[in-house]
Amino acid sequence: MKLIELTQLFWNKQIHTLVSLFAFLVISVNYILPKINSKITIGVYSFLLILIVISGVIQNLEEIFREDKK
Repeated sequence: MKLIELTQLFWNKQIHTLVSLFAFLVISVNYILPKINSKITIGVYSFLLILIVISGVIQNLEEIFREDKK
């Protein structure tokens, strides 16, 4: 599989993840974060968001390599 095809596949799969993360961020900034006062909670919250992003990227890469082997 060429690199261009690989990046196109990855980009197509990433769009869904990015759209859902953006919606989640908008909701959380508007509703959840104003109720949180402590910086520790905000740090934990941002750490969880980073973990969600990393796991989404890893899942997409696994799917791409599975499709590549077929």
